[in-house]
Amino acid sequence: MSSVRIPKLCRHKATGQAYVQLPGSKKQIYLGLYGSPAAEAEYRRFVAELVADPAADVRDAVSGRAFVDLTVSELALTYLKHCETYYAGPDGRPSCEVVNIELALRTFRRLYGHTPVREMGPRWLKTLQQALIDG
Repeated sequence: MSSVRIPKLCRHKATGQAYVQLPGSKKQIYLGLYGSPAAEAEYRRFVAELVADPAADVRDAVSGRAFVDLTVSELALTYLKHCETYYAGPDGRPSCEVVNIELALRTFRRLYGHTPVREMGPRWLKTLQQALIDG
């Protein structure tokens, strides 16, 4: 029986989110607000699934978390990481577009950060738009 390396629960300093880094990967999975019962429960579930099937593909581990359980902060961080590579300049550094996206996401997270994505609706976008105009 082979032993499974259990990733430790980490705290993302900038956002206060709990995350784990997948074994053998740079992929991070955000679990919710660090220290919250929900993040602890997600971490226990993640470890249990990893121990049960250590050969599972990284995509299986990521998709095991239901989209409806994501918070706005988790979704925003995932999108920002995508933008940092998608909008990279020829030198590999993120372009000014990433800064603009980050500013918009900061306001969005301030308003709705700990709210589940499943509760998102058109009213949120109107509120965000007005907050950006007022800001």
